[in-house]
Amino acid sequence: MQNAFLKAVLFTVALCAVYIYIGEVITDISGGAKTAATAAGVSPESGEAIFWGKGKCHTCHSLGTRGSAIRGPNLGVDGERFPLPIGLRVEARAKELSEKTGKPLTATDYLVQTHLDPGAYVVTGYKNEMPPAWKPPINLKPEELLSVDLYLQSQGGEPNVVALANSPYFTQMKKAVESQKAAPADTFRPYLK
Repeated sequence: MQNAFLKAVLFTVALCAVYIYIGEVITDISGGAKTAATAAGVSPESGEAIFWGKGKCHTCHSLGTRGSAIRGPNLGVDGERFPLPIGLRVEARAKELSEKTGKPLTATDYLVQTHLDPGAYVVTGYKNEMPPAWKPPINLKPEELLSVDLYLQSQGGEPNVVALANSPYFTQMKKAVESQKAAPADTFRPYLK
């Protein structure tokens, strides 16, 4: 009886060890725990930590040769298709979108808008499949997105937190996040009577 009990305990411990090992491997492959911590404050450095960690931006976008540009465009320099890093490319994208819509759009507004409403401008050759980064499953806070935008601006451009924070799209995003927080309670209100 003791021998069977001991075998069951050893099997359980071995099984748990295998699951823990698999979890660690998956975490490492996905860019996991080593970069998941976000740096404190709004800065390009904290944006870099979020891009490669918590935000999982690298699972759809590359920066040069780092990351995966399978679902989204490379945000770094990538041959003829993307000869400029995103910090410089946003000027051309904003101009193109302004001409298309007839509404003036700065490079900073374009960058913030890509997180508020990613479908507003979809790069040719890619699908409109990026979720708004402030909604689930990504669920980044507006300040975290400011940091990511600062990081992206620093890729060939000049980071400008004041311009980002003063963008009307950032204000819209903050309001949308606040209304999202309030929505679940309001959704069930009729049923609470």
